[in-house]
Amino acid sequence: MTRRATTLLILLATLLAACAPNTAPRLEIGSVPELTTFHPNQTGLERQYLYPNDALDAQTITHRVIGPMSERGTILTVEHAYGRGYDHHYYRSYTPDGVHLHREARPGVTITYEPPLQELPASLNTTPGTTWSGTTTVTINFDQGVTETHTLEYSNTIHEQRQVALPTGEHTVLVVDFQSRDDAGNRIVQQLWYQPYLGWVKLRDEAVLVKANTNGGGL
Repeated sequence: MTRRATTLLILLATLLAACAPNTAPRLEIGSVPELTTFHPNQTGLERQYLYPNDALDAQTITHRVIGPMSERGTILTVEHAYGRGYDHHYYRSYTPDGVHLHREARPGVTITYEPPLQELPASLNTTPGTTWSGTTTVTINFDQGVTETHTLEYSNTIHEQRQVALPTGEHTVLVVDFQSRDDAGNRIVQQLWYQPYLGWVKLRDEAVLVKANTNGGGL
């Protein structure tokens, strides 16, 4: 495996995944207006996650919606994930076509997807068996001036609806199977949980929702 292929594999495997813990203080959940959108992206929305074997008072991974910005005529939502090694900013578009990831910035590196990577389908297409897929060019720009470019093919399938019990209560989630393959043949398989009107309930690295400042959500 080449260094370039290894770099892409690591970056994709850790998309919304944690590194080594840090000592940043935990932040208390604030309040936001009641959510009314199928794929919520309201400014101030905040969700906190822990790993399955964590104590409930362990430091959380926090995902916070910073707010909208305009870039070349496109409205992007800026989101920040931090804690437990995270310090990632995500730039997504939320449209009637679904949710697309345009760019992410981590310490020392910026990753751009062209065309944007589709993370979620439109709100009317979330029944079990729904699939969506695509091919994108991934450009990785390192602060040292090094740039790498890769081709990524990906697919998602809504496997089923499932009832799960978490510290936040009972949730009826969509189980999303994600697969990707890069131009070096490296393959990633992950499973996530998503609840409309609430957001991601289980992340790519198995962290699960333990607290959110939303009005709940549901199918």
